[in-house]
Amino acid sequence: MKLKVSELSTQEETFQWEFPVSWVQATLEKDAERDSLNASLYTATNPLTLDVHVYRNDQDEVFFYGTTEGAIGFTCVRSLEDGKMDVTLDISGVFRPRQAGVVAEDEEDPSFYLYEGDEIDFGEVVREQLFLFLPLNPTLSDDLPISPEQLAQASGNQATEKGVDPRWSALLNIQKKMGQNKPS
Repeated sequence: MKLKVSELSTQEETFQWEFPVSWVQATLEKDAERDSLNASLYTATNPLTLDVHVYRNDQDEVFFYGTTEGAIGFTCVRSLEDGKMDVTLDISGVFRPRQAGVVAEDEEDPSFYLYEGDEIDFGEVVREQLFLFLPLNPTLSDDLPISPEQLAQASGNQATEKGVDPRWSALLNIQKKMGQNKPS
């Protein structure tokens, strides 16, 4: 998951890693505390694999693109049943050396990753992309479990016979008193 910049070529090279289930689970739990993600909804079920193409330039900037694949277990927020989602993440970016004592404008740019020393770590890239991929409220299906009519009936928001929501009735009374019977 780490590469030494000094050992990279200016010619594109391909690397493959496997992030073990223990790393994925620890990442989910650690980042849940930091990023307010409900960690109890997600479980590492499979390792994540990273297939990345890398090359560097003369300024020790490291360019990369690749794909991370795997699967994550989750608990459906609607039915509380367990599910599994396939994870496919396209990653790309640039690692740039951090200048000692210099605040770079690149620090706020999400496509740049700053590194110190001679090592770059793809773990942070995979972690970031994984959390951008995971839904806040995972579900087994995007379909509503009940029809919109049943949902309206269950919530008690029935339309009157004129097709007007009863919550608007006070405004309709005001409109009638003002002599504007037709809505604009």
